[in-house]
Amino acid sequence: PSYSYNSNVNGIKSGWPMCSGIGKVKGLEISWFYSGTDNINGAQLSWISCANKELYGAQGCFIFNYSESSLIGVQASFVNVSGDVKGLQASGFNYSGNMRGFQPGLIGNISKDLNGCQMGIFNVANATKGFQAGAVNAADELTGMQLGVVNTAKKQGVQFGLINYIEGGVLPFFPLLNFSM
Repeated sequence: PSYSYNSNVNGIKSGWPMCSGIGKVKGLEISWFYSGTDNINGAQLSWISCANKELYGAQGCFIFNYSESSLIGVQASFVNVSGDVKGLQASGFNYSGNMRGFQPGLIGNISKDLNGCQMGIFNVANATKGFQAGAVNAADELTGMQLGVVNTAKKQGVQFGLINYIEGGVLPFFPLLNFSM
């Protein structure tokens, strides 16, 4: 019904096949195809897609999750996209603003700034404070370590891999191990 678009829900909000709105859900939002209420404090679940502006809790589906501005909690799907994240983003591919936490992606991960860990075939972050593990790892500023086949950084860090490149290092390229402080 149309009144559910604006309403706040404490408990369970469900839609068959979908539900959305500009209100708040404190509890559980669940649907078959799409769950899309703007503010979630609890869990948002769907078979196909979930979307919101702010999430405090968990978001899960099989295909695509989207959290526009911030996510504090867990996001799990085949593809996850979010603004700033504090917590866990687990999927085939993850994309986020500033990431504070753990980002495992079967294919890869892209973050603005990373304070934590990225694991995937490829990992990309601007300022990285933590650990990147994958076939290809790239960071502008690296305060931490990269473990992979190809590792690149513009500034300091520690790299273990076949090809290691730190643009500002004493030895910019060095195989197996490279570091710059």
